[in-house]
Formats: sequence, structure tokens, C-alpha cells
Amino acid sequence: MKRKLTCPRCNAEVTIPWGWALGVEIVFRCGKCDAAFRTGYKMGAALSALALTASLAAANICVWLFSSFSLILFALLVVPMWLLLSFLLRRRWLTRKARRKERLTQEAARSPKGGRGPAKR
Repeated sequence: MKRKLTCPRCNAEVTIPWGWALGVEIVFRCGKCDAAFRTGYKMGAALSALALTASLAAANICVWLFSSFSLILFALLVVPMWLLLSFLLRRRWLTRKARRKERLTQEAARSPKGGRGPAKR
């Protein structure tokens, strides 16, 4: 599990804390430029629910394919699979959100103070 991501502001490598990786919604910062990273409680919960659904569906399909004798094995794999899928989905959301925020900040700094960008026609 890759617990590092690249800061969009300063391109430094940021280590994701274990608490966040396991599903606890915390804010962590880049050590170099102090940029904040967080998914947000509601989106983190939605992505975690999606990961739980996917892990349960995968376990059901595997039990159906391999026979009912494998039920115990796949039941034991649901929670680790849920945590892994949740981490991967939340990390992807987090990096996209951080990149989008940095891009919007840069665009706002370049645009004139009176407007929010090019005028719509």
C-alpha cells in the first residue's frame, strides 16, 4: 500500500498518516509548504460505503464461483478488502481535490481582481 503522494503545490513527497489510511478523517499537511490535505467527512463516508459495497459484492461473487465451502475464507477477507478499497478510493479523491484546489488558486492569482475569470457569452 503506497502511503505517499506528491504535493501539488511544492512537489514534495507527503506521507499519509496511518489513521487516515484506516478511515479516520483527519487533516494532514505537507511538511514543506504546509498545504492541508483532507477528503471531507461526507465524501470520505460515501467512498467508504462504496468500498464496502464493492468488497461485499466481490466476496459474494467469489463464494458463488468457488462453492459455499469458501464462504468462511471470503468472509474473513471482506474487512481487509474493504479497508484497502476505501483507502485507494479516498487517496485518489484526495489527490484530485488537492490538484484542483491548487489549479484554482493559481488561476485566481493570475486573473484580474475584479473578475472571476473570462466572461461567459
